[in-house]
Parts: sequence; structure tokens; C-alpha cells
Amino acid sequence: MKTSQIRKVQMSNNTNPIQSPLDDLLLRLNMLNGLVFHLESYLKNLRGLLKQAVAKSNIDPSLIFAGTSLAIRDLTEWPENNWAVYYPSGKFFSQGEEEYLRRGDDSLCREVTWTISQAYEAFETFLKDIIATYVFIRKDQADTKKVENLDPRLRKELLEPTNVEYWKEFIRKAYSKNVDLLKFLRKIAPEIEEVEKQNNRNINLTEWYIVVTEVRHAATHSNMLIKSERMRSWSQKRHKLLNRFFPGSDTTGGYILNLNRKDAETNLVLFAEYAFGVFKCLSKLQHYEWNILRKQHKGDTV
Repeated sequence: MKTSQIRKVQMSNNTNPIQSPLDDLLLRLNMLNGLVFHLESYLKNLRGLLKQAVAKSNIDPSLIFAGTSLAIRDLTEWPENNWAVYYPSGKFFSQGEEEYLRRGDDSLCREVTWTISQAYEAFETFLKDIIATYVFIRKDQADTKKVENLDPRLRKELLEPTNVEYWKEFIRKAYSKNVDLLKFLRKIAPEIEEVEKQNNRNINLTEWYIVVTEVRHAATHSNMLIKSERMRSWSQKRHKLLNRFFPGSDTTGGYILNLNRKDAETNLVLFAEYAFGVFKCLSKLQHYEWNILRKQHKGDTV
């Protein structure tokens, strides 16, 4: 069944008006987890096939080679014969069986870290959308000062407070940082703070979220390195969370990430559980059905 079809089935059975953002997030997290699982499986199979081929054919493992180079043009060059001229800009290669296989491990590690980064972005979208959907229902919860300062363009574009898209736009403009989104959620649903700090995982999710924010930054901007200056004010507990959930090693300039597929799955699970906790607390405020996980477990929904 395609994702769009699954979503239609879920929506048709959905009696909770704020459930859709959670549905979207869970679909996204499961897809990310499945893709990195498949990549790991492919690489394991390739490793086995390569070793078998080398053993059967008596190939010298040192002769195994793979390499690439980006060929680029000088954009201001106009050859007289009108044929484009390409120049090598560098090279990247692996020589020998051991290095060739290690490149695969490096690729998986990079993909795992990117997977966690993508999960972070999906969770951010969830926060914005579930707040917008909730405030659309409970307009009295909106920050009146932020509403007064709202960009008049929202109304000019035919978006009115009676339209949920208005509130999605409003939330994205009024709360530019995730920390502000979470602060707003704790304000309207204080029980969320209990979920964050007193849960059966025995994890302080507020601290974990600070750490995963730096992991996302490292994946996006710093070639898998969390720079020392970004951890300078960290407590010992925060460093323990880093080592526990995001394995790596100390190196010159900071902490270099070295994650595996299970690390990705562990953190995707935490994103999902954090989101469900937010959904549950908001749903209870409005007396909506929140126990959707048990229903799905029993097969009441897809």
C-alpha cells in the first residue's frame, strides 16, 4: 500500500482533529528508518559477494580499485571549435579490498547521521503543524501580541483565522526557533514537561533534544563534527547523552560522529515517542481520543 493510500485510510478513521501531524511524522520516521535499514542490508550483501568473488578467483585484494573525479568547465572559456573542455577538479578513490569496504562503512555512517538530521526536520514540522492545528481549534490560546504584530500579507492572501493554513503560517512566523515552539507547548499543556523529564525511558528529553540539535547541525554544516565551542557550556549529563545516543570520538576541534544503523533507529524512536507525548497531552486537554497506538496494535486502524 502506498504512503498516500495509508494516509487516506488513517484519515478516514481519524476522530481526533489534531492527529494528522502525528500521522505524517510517523509515516516519515518509518520511511527514514526503512531506507537506512535497506542500505545497510545492501552493503552487507555486497561485502559478502565481494569476499566470495575474491576468494574464488584468487584476485589480489590490493588490485581492487574504485575512484571518481568531478570534471568541470571554465564557464568563461569559449573554445573556437565549440567543443566544451572539461578539467579534472580533484579525485577520490579507494585502493584495496579493506579500504574499498571501509568506504561503504563511511557511506552508511554518513547516511545514518543524515537520517537523524532528516528526522529532526520532520519533528520540527510536526511541532509547527500540531500547534497550528490546536490553535486553529482553540484560538484563545494564541498569543494575542503576536497576532497583533502579524504580517498583514496573511490576510491579503485570503488566509483568515477560520482557515488552518492561516495558523500554520502564523506559527512559522511567530515562533522561528524550536525552543520557542516547545516553550509554548509547555505553557498550554504543562503535562508535557512531565513527559519530557519523568518518563519510562528515564531520559531527560529536553537535554536529549539539545544534543540532537547539535548532531543535526554537525551533519548539515560541519562534516559530522560537533565543534568544541558548541559544547563548551555542556554539563556532564549532556556529554553522557551524546556518548550514549550518538557514538563518536574526541578529536582535534571537537567530537566526530561515528553512528551505525541501530543508532539511527534508537533516535527515530525517541522522536516518535516525544511527538506522541505531545499529541497525548494536547488531546487530553480537549478530551480527544489519544490512545491510537493501542488501537493500531489491535488492528483497528492501518
